[in-house]
Amino acid sequence: MNEFSTEGKTQSRNPGSGKKIAYIVTRDEAMEILEDNLSSLVRNEETVEIVAIYFVDNGVYQIVKGARIANKIRDALRVRDIFLYVDDESVKKRNLQNMLLEDAKIGTIADFYASTQDADHIIAL
Repeated sequence: MNEFSTEGKTQSRNPGSGKKIAYIVTRDEAMEILEDNLSSLVRNEETVEIVAIYFVDNGVYQIVKGARIANKIRDALRVRDIFLYVDDESVKKRNLQNMLLEDAKIGTIADFYASTQDADHIIAL
């Protein structure tokens, strides 16, 4: 199980980017919006800078290895330094502890908020 830690994490800043945002993903239907932003980020065409993503409730299924969006998230993490969290209770309830992307940190909403201090907006999807 990955433990929450911000040690060694630095945010890559794109001088041409717009607002800094963080997402809280709670449902599958939110993936289209997030997927569009991640694709733009990988192509270096983003208009916003994603600083963190927190998956909770059924949103945790999107961070399981092999999920369609999980591959896009992994690609985005190679391009930008994004904090990636998965809610500990949601993961335990669904027994997904050993099925998550390696970069996902299992933590709480407090961990997520600690990493979003410089975000202009936190958006729940």
